[in-house]
Amino acid sequence: MHDPNTVHRSRRYSCGLGYSVEFHLVGNQLGATWSPRMPQGRDSRRTLDRYRQGRDAFLADVSRAHGLRVAVMEVPQ
Repeated sequence: MHDPNTVHRSRRYSCGLGYSVEFHLVGNQLGATWSPRMPQGRDSRRTLDRYRQGRDAFLADVSRAHGLRVAVMEVPQ
């Protein structure tokens, strides 16, 4: 039986300014864990492009590995 909580794939990306984010796919859900913490304020804006590049690379890898089509929708705050 397939465990829906199994981590299928994970990878860490540097976002600059001392921040990194690890993306993980658990079941069919994308998650992200920041280190040392999620950037705030100006740091958040300055790391956003590298976060997106890492997210897109991770999802492209998942798509290729599992033969899936993946779409991302960002919701403005």
